[in-house]
Order: sequence, then structure tokens, then C-alpha cells
Amino acid sequence: VIGDLDSAMEEDLSFFENAGAKIVDLSADQDTTDLEKCFRVLLEKTDLWRREGDVLAILGGFGGRWDREMSNLNVMLRHADLDSILVGDASLARVVRPGTNDIDLNFDLEGPGCALIPLCGPCRVTTTGLRWNLRDRKTVFGELVSTSNEAVERRVTVET
Repeated sequence: VIGDLDSAMEEDLSFFENAGAKIVDLSADQDTTDLEKCFRVLLEKTDLWRREGDVLAILGGFGGRWDREMSNLNVMLRHADLDSILVGDASLARVVRPGTNDIDLNFDLEGPGCALIPLCGPCRVTTTGLRWNLRDRKTVFGELVSTSNEAVERRVTVET
């Protein structure tokens, strides 16, 4: 359990500690979010992020507050070299890196809805596997973004 623990209830912390979890209190750091703290501990204290093919699932990553959702996306962008997915009740989000990205979908768990939203500035996008594929289209927040699309194949390829 990692964070500033400001919203953690003492009985919950005791439960997890008694179950063998380590409690990492980083309350002295009020300049970063709990998710940023988790990434920092992951990078500094473990080698889990080095294993090929592993994906970090961030459960509750949408949390119901827009500012926290944007903050979590910001943390993912800052650590785009790690393969991570924000998981919410109705949505998943992942960072698409420059180059060719093959995204293998499990339709029992995700999809078919798909959106490509360029948060870091303009980019040119080509896709395959979507109902409405993009072909070398410029996307930029505030102009064209790709929303309300659908995956029609189990593998979607996004090239930026």
C-alpha cells in the first residue's frame, strides 16, 4: 500500500498489514500524486518493470473525478516507457508510443469501443483493425480526435 495515505482508514491499513502487505507512507511528499508515488517505488525498489510482456494494471484509475483521471493520464505519459493500462468500470486507457503499436484485445474484457486522443500535441495516425481506420490523418486535441470508433479485429495497430 503506497501513497500519502490521507484517505486510508486505519482499520484498512491494519487489515492489509496483517495480510502481509507492506505499508509505504510517503505523506512527506505532497507534490506528487499517489499514482506517481507508486511508479516511483516500482522503479526504485523492484525489477518488475523490466520483465518483457508484463503490463501494469492500474485498477480504479478513473476514480470518478475528472482531475484525478487527467492526473493519472499525466503520470502514464511521464512513464510511457512502461506498459500500463488505466482500468475503470467502463473504460480502459493506455499510452500509444511513437511508432507502430499492436494492441491485442480480449473482447470478453475490453472493446469494442475505441478512441484515439492525442494529449501531447499533434500527431499523424494510421490504424488497422478499426471500423473507421485512419490513414495518415493529423490528429490534435482541439481539432480532430478519433472517438466513438470500434475495434473489428482482435489486433488493432496504431502507427504514429
